[in-house]
Amino acid sequence: MGRRIHKRMAEADISSYADYRDLLEINSGEFGVLFNTILINRTSMVQQAAGMLSVHLAGVARDMVEGRLDP
Repeated sequence: MGRRIHKRMAEADISSYADYRDLLEINSGEFGVLFNTILINRTSMVQQAAGMLSVHLAGVARDMVEGRLDP
């Protein structure tokens, strides 16, 4: 999450946490952008993990059907 915050700070041309906090306090739109940046990154990770699990479970089911794995 720290990388996401630093990314937003760099995009806003701000180098200190105190200055970024000030921006968040005076610009409600920036809070929304930061929140979405963090949320989108996490949502993407969850989607990738779910996809990987789905592929793994399909392989396990195939191995069970083909008799290569005991139930």
